[in-house]
Amino acid sequence: VIYEERASRVVGQLPQGHTDAIGETSAGKAMLLDIIKDKWILPNANADFDLRTKLELWVENTSKYGKLAMYPDIVVDENGKTHLDCFLIHPRNFIPEKGKVSISSMSRCHLIMFKDKDWLESLLDLPNSAGWDKVAIKDAISMCDSRTNLDTDKRQSKSKQKSLDGNMPGIKVATTYESGKDGKWITFLPDYSNVVLRSVPNLHKNGRLPFIQKMNRPKIDNYYETSDYIRSI
Repeated sequence: VIYEERASRVVGQLPQGHTDAIGETSAGKAMLLDIIKDKWILPNANADFDLRTKLELWVENTSKYGKLAMYPDIVVDENGKTHLDCFLIHPRNFIPEKGKVSISSMSRCHLIMFKDKDWLESLLDLPNSAGWDKVAIKDAISMCDSRTNLDTDKRQSKSKQKSLDGNMPGIKVATTYESGKDGKWITFLPDYSNVVLRSVPNLHKNGRLPFIQKMNRPKIDNYYETSDYIRSI
């Protein structure tokens, strides 16, 4: 309860900062940036939860886990409109580079997601410019169908069976993110022969890993930090 209350106090309202103009000629640009922030960015960053709730969860879960990553991105909605958004990443689904203690020092990291077969099929409708390998996706769908049709005693594991039957999150989708000028984003299926669905240059075009982290109490020898829950024991 203490950490929930602290999160509510820290995030009492959405960020209220404003853009200062360098000179008189920049006053209009500063006002435009504030309008974009207040009328477009903040109201539309509501994937999963509204932005204020996500910021509260970011603070609260950083106390719980010691560190929590967020993935900011440009999202295209069903109407074809684009807006900025962000997604909180559960520590179980974020795999840092071994030996590194911060995202800024990593050359690569990995993200795990769970999708269903409908998601794979929806990728076939995207334009080729999106970079998805349609042949690999069709192969993956065929592998999903063939595994679903296997007899229960022939399936590889009980957990795999639950995944196929819909009682687990679904198909595991992993993406490797590389930093640097020539860094790539590589999406593949670990449980399906590591078939690569997409390999594209860094879509953010900035050479950095597309994650930001909120830290609790940094360590010099471990990426995962001591949470407030552990420190209070």
